[in-house]
Formats: sequence, C-alpha cells, structure tokens
Amino acid sequence: MSPVPGFAIRNSRTSPALFQDTANRRVVHQFLAESPEVYWNKGRSQAVIDRQISGAWICFGVFHGQGEDETLVGFARVVSDGERFAYLADVFILPEYRSKGLGKALVVAAFTQSADPASADDAVSSDSTKWKWLLFASGRAVDLYVGLGFQPSGVSYELAPGALKVE
Repeated sequence: MSPVPGFAIRNSRTSPALFQDTANRRVVHQFLAESPEVYWNKGRSQAVIDRQISGAWICFGVFHGQGEDETLVGFARVVSDGERFAYLADVFILPEYRSKGLGKALVVAAFTQSADPASADDAVSSDSTKWKWLLFASGRAVDLYVGLGFQPSGVSYELAPGALKVE
C-alpha cells in the first residue's frame, strides 16, 4: 500500500520475488553505485548489492504501475537484530519520482513494518516503532528524518574502512 495513488510500497517479507528480481536489483545497483548523489556507496559491485539485499533483515521498495508493468522507483534496506535495534540504509527515490511524498511514505513503512510478526514475542520486538533506529542523513533527507522525530546524536563514532589500528 501507499498513500500516493499509482504507487505501492512492498517489502521483501511479503513480496520476496520482487526483491530477487534481476531488473529490480539492477535499478538498486545503478542508483547506489553510479548516482552522483550517493557518496556512501561508490564502486559497490552488483554482487555486493545482491548480498546486501539478501542479507538484510527486510527491504522495502516503492513500485510504480501494476502487474507486469510494475517498476521499482525507490528502495530502503533495514539491517536489524529483529528485536530492539535497526539501521536504515540505502534509502532513495529515483529523481523523476521525487516531490510526491514517496520518500516519507517509504521510510514510514520501514519504521512501522519491519517487525516480523512470526518471531516477535514481546511488545517491543513486535512493534518496530519501539526499536532504536539509527541512520546517516544528509541534504534534503535531514529535514525528512527530523520531521519524523530523529535527533542528532553526539555519541556515535565512525571507523573508516581500513582505519582500524591494532597495536
């Protein structure tokens, strides 16, 4: 479902074939690896993208059209323990579909629909809005996330690839 007519938000738990589809994975790879807007994923191969999608707790996609003509126009990946913690990654809406409310609908779906009803056995595990969510945001996305209640955290640290110092 989507609050935007003509679009649907689907996830890899209820529609797994859509996220195994080669053409859809190619759209994700093309945007993440080649878009000048994406600073965090330059150079990731299709094989890496495929493993990340397959290994995610759950993925969400925004699809335009219906049936055979349905095309992927937005994506988000959730990395989680499925109980208390989640990291929202690789969120995008293709440029020609922006300013329609799809980005907000996509991330709200991720925040509210990531719990797995089959494995959740308490009030927090079964409600992903009660999980601790982390993400990196820049540009226009900052306003979206702040508007949803996110606040900057002064306690996170980052280790750049190859920067580990072991003495």
